[in-house]
Amino acid sequence: MEAVWMQQMTASSPVSRLMIHGRTLREVVDSHHAWLEDRGGIRADLRGVSMAGQDLQYIRLPRAILTGVAFIDANLTGADLSGSNLRGADFRNATLVNADLTGANLAKANMTRCWLAEANLSEAHIDDVFLRQATLRECRMYDVRLSRCDFTGAMLKGVMMNHAVIRECMFVECDLEKSCFLHARAHRTRFMASKMDEANFTAVQAPACDFTGVQAHSVKFTRAVLNQSVFARAFVMNCDFREANLNTVDFSAAVLSESVFGEASLMATDLREAVMQGARELTPLQLSQARTSYGTVLPNGTKGPYVKGFGSELAPKR
Repeated sequence: MEAVWMQQMTASSPVSRLMIHGRTLREVVDSHHAWLEDRGGIRADLRGVSMAGQDLQYIRLPRAILTGVAFIDANLTGADLSGSNLRGADFRNATLVNADLTGANLAKANMTRCWLAEANLSEAHIDDVFLRQATLRECRMYDVRLSRCDFTGAMLKGVMMNHAVIRECMFVECDLEKSCFLHARAHRTRFMASKMDEANFTAVQAPACDFTGVQAHSVKFTRAVLNQSVFARAFVMNCDFREANLNTVDFSAAVLSESVFGEASLMATDLREAVMQGARELTPLQLSQARTSYGTVLPNGTKGPYVKGFGSELAPKR
């Protein structure tokens, strides 16, 4: 990767001749590397510079000052921007496939329609960032901190957000298939109308989140804390809710067929009009504590409300 970047930095290369505060980009990068290696040099400071449309594949600028830089339509494939200050940077339509952004400060950046497939944003601080229609397929975001970010329409298939801290973000109409939020903490975050088949939300803490209308087939919610969240009109089939905190969750008109609820807490859980046919490991106590209605389809296929003593909590044997 270093060799690719050096080839681009030949004297005849247009990008090598790009002038930044009186120096060529090649000179800026070389001086920055000397600074990183404690050989003198100067830390790269490109604040406010325009790199729009530039071919910057595999550029290495870790810990650089890149606030407000315009990377619109730039090619940053394989770039190393780890630990850099990218506050307010403009990455619209930029390509950052396999880029390293670990520990970067991306507050107030614009990453609309940005291509971040297989990039690494672990431990990054991402506040007030636009990521609408961005592609983050198989992106690594371990221990990332997200606040007030907009991922509307983003492609997040296979994204890894283990131990992430997520506050007041929007994952509306996203593709979250096979994503992993293991031990993540989310609060007042919206996942409305997203596709999240085979996702892993094991041990997630996501109180007061909005999952209205999600498509969630075979999702793991084991030991998840979901109290006060909304799953109204959601398709939550064959999911694992064992040992989950589902107190006061709104499952009204949701489809919960074949899902498992062993030892889950269902105090004041709204199951009115919900379809629970085939749901397993439910007890009379659990269903008595929940709210059912005449429109609720109970685990044995009969319609509610649930009444003890009729065995309607038992799903038909397979």
